[in-house]
Amino acid sequence: MMKKTVAALTAAIMCFGTMAVMTSAEEIYDTVDTVDAVVTSDDTETYEDTEEYVELDDEEQLTANEEKLMLIEQGLNAAIDASQEKADFTEGEYACKNNSDGSVTIVRHTGNSVNITIPSKIKGKTVTAIGKYAFYGDKVKSVVIPDTVVTIGDHAFIACFELESVKIGSKVTTMKNSIFFGCKNLKSVSVPDSVKNFDILMFTNCESLTSVKLPKGLKEIPFGTFEGCKKLPSVTIPSGVTEIGATAFCKCDSLKSLTIPAGVTKVGTLGFGTTYDKNSKKVLVSGFTAYVAKGSAAETYCKNNKITYKYGTAPGNGGSGNGGSGNGGSGNGGSGNSGNSGKKFMKGDANGDAKIDVSDIAVIATHIKGIKALNSNGFNAGNVNGDKNLTVTDIAVIASHIRGIKAIK
Repeated sequence: MMKKTVAALTAAIMCFGTMAVMTSAEEIYDTVDTVDAVVTSDDTETYEDTEEYVELDDEEQLTANEEKLMLIEQGLNAAIDASQEKADFTEGEYACKNNSDGSVTIVRHTGNSVNITIPSKIKGKTVTAIGKYAFYGDKVKSVVIPDTVVTIGDHAFIACFELESVKIGSKVTTMKNSIFFGCKNLKSVSVPDSVKNFDILMFTNCESLTSVKLPKGLKEIPFGTFEGCKKLPSVTIPSGVTEIGATAFCKCDSLKSLTIPAGVTKVGTLGFGTTYDKNSKKVLVSGFTAYVAKGSAAETYCKNNKITYKYGTAPGNGGSGNGGSGNGGSGNGGSGNSGNSGKKFMKGDANGDAKIDVSDIAVIATHIKGIKALNSNGFNAGNVNGDKNLTVTDIAVIASHIRGIKAIK
C-alpha cells in the first residue's frame, strides 16, 4: 500500500497541473506521456525559457522516463519517512508526541478505523496539533477534528484517497502545506473563520470537491489551492483577499463564474479561468466569466489572458454583473507571480516559506513543466546545483536533503 501511495503521490506532484492523482506504478507507466514536460528532452528550464511540450513516442525514452520517476519516488518515500515526527507514546489508534506546554501532537494514525473522531484528550493530555504526514495515505473515510486542535501540519491528510468528509475544529488557526492534496473523494469542507491564512496546495486534485467555505479573514488564495478540483461549481472568495496565487483555480472545469474582490492586487499565472486540453495545452474554461472591479488587477489579468469578464458580482454572489464585458486584450501572463514575492529565500526553499520540504519539489516540478510558478527568487532558490537551470537533478538533490543527506550547502 505504501509503495502504491508514494507512486501515486509522486505522479501527482510531478504533474498535478494536468492530471488527477494516480493510484499505482502501472498507471504511472500508462500515463507517463502526461509528464513529458518534466522528464523528457533535457529536463531543463532556464528562467528565460518559454513553454514547450515534447511528445513521447519512443519505448526507450519511456523506459528512461520511468526510471527517473522511480528515482524521484524513492527519494520522496525516504523524505516522507524522515519528515514524520517521532512519537513518545502510542495510545489506542494514535502515536503521539509530548509538547513542552503539556499538550500532545498526533504524529500518526496507527489504527484501522475508517470513520474517526479524533479525541480532544489522550492520556489526560489535550490534543492541540495534528503532525505532518500524520494520516498520509490512510484509508479513513471521515474525520472529525476536535476544537482543541490549533495546528494541522504539513501534508497531514495528503493522498487519503478514500476521505469523503472532514470537520475541522473551530479553534484551528494554522493550516500548513498540502493538507488535503490528492484527496480525490473529498466532497465538502468548511475552513473555520479562526484560520486567517493557509499554505499552498491545500485542496489540489480534490476532484470530487463540490462545496467549500473559506474563512472570512483570509488574505490570500495560495498557489495551487484548488487546482484540479474539476467538479467544484462555485467558490465565494472572502472580501479581504488581496492575492490569488498561480494555478489557484486552474482546471476547475465546472467553475463557470468567479467574483474577484476589488482588493485583489496580484493574480498569478493561470490563476483562474484556465484548464488543459487532452494534449496538455492550456486553454480557457468553456463558458467561464470573471466578475471584476473596473481598473482592477483582475481585469488586467482577464485582458492579458483573453478571459471573458464583467464588472460587478456574479449571479448568486449577491448581485449580477453589469457594465463593460469582453475578452479583449492580448498576452498570456498573469498580473504578477503571486505567492512567492516579497519573501526571503534560502537554497532549496523555492516557495519561500522558510522550510525545505516536498512542497518545494512540487512547485519546482510545476515550473519545469511550463507553468511559471516561480519568480526569479524562487527559481534561484530551486536551482540548488547552481547550473542556472531547473531540472530533475535539483528535485533529486532537494529530496536527498529532506531525508537527512545534507546535500544543499
